[in-house]
Amino acid sequence: MTCEQLTGEECREAISFMKHSADESVVKEKMKATFQCRQAMIRDQQASSTVLDVFPRFLDIPGWDSDLSSILLLVHLLPPTSKGHKKSAKISSYQAVSHVVRYLK
Repeated sequence: MTCEQLTGEECREAISFMKHSADESVVKEKMKATFQCRQAMIRDQQASSTVLDVFPRFLDIPGWDSDLSSILLLVHLLPPTSKGHKKSAKISSYQAVSHVVRYLK
């Protein structure tokens, strides 16, 4: 990532700015600068379900409707495959259901 990442209060300010800005180029710049913040949210089980609420501009990207955004987020939440690893944790389909993002219209 070549963009300087924002943290703490600067990150919260950028998120607030993006929610109210109509300037697409500035929003893209702020999205790049808050990448690590989003990644941390996605990895946090409690915060992962709210990432689209915190970063609603993902829904503004042409071709990304809310359903597709949820599916793309799900891809990031799935555990890595066991390919190339001798020991890996496997989960049942019943356990995997708890990791599914539920999008309510």
